[in-house]
Amino acid sequence: MEEKQNSERILNNIMQEIAAKKDVFDKQLVQKFKAQSGAAKSTVVDSPLPEEGFNVWITATPPKSGYQVSSQFKLTVKVKNLSSVIWPASSSDSSKFRINLSYHWLTKDKKIFSSPASELRTPLPHDVYPYQEVAIDAVIKAPYMSGEYLLEFDMVQEAVSWFRLKGSKTTMMPVQIKRIII
Repeated sequence: MEEKQNSERILNNIMQEIAAKKDVFDKQLVQKFKAQSGAAKSTVVDSPLPEEGFNVWITATPPKSGYQVSSQFKLTVKVKNLSSVIWPASSSDSSKFRINLSYHWLTKDKKIFSSPASELRTPLPHDVYPYQEVAIDAVIKAPYMSGEYLLEFDMVQEAVSWFRLKGSKTTMMPVQIKRIII
């Protein structure tokens, strides 16, 4: 038993060292991309991303409690650009080709419950370089019916595609939506 605990402790320490080195490596890659692209200027997107640009890693902390039907709330979502393409924070048109964080509400059996009109978009806070991770305070509107749902986060390039439809992974979490009776 003691030997197993010791092995687990050693493995845990090794995993922490690997994670720390990976973070340093990712930061070095971001700095390299910024230096090569002239980080002082902001880029503007005026066309669809290349196919390899639709690669993201999304993480979010599940909410601590439920939310009231039709309410708006914020959750901090971390988005990491896993592609070799810069994601510009602005577009030449006010919305066409803009890259946003958004979501879908799903039923427990993973069927889409929300409509596109009710899925709010949250823009990137700044250009996101390859292998850079940003925290985004996503604005979310709860469904109009109470119940248990799955909240699925995904990135979208407006007028082009959701990232998941190009092969990228999304992240989901259970959320309780409550009707508050006064």
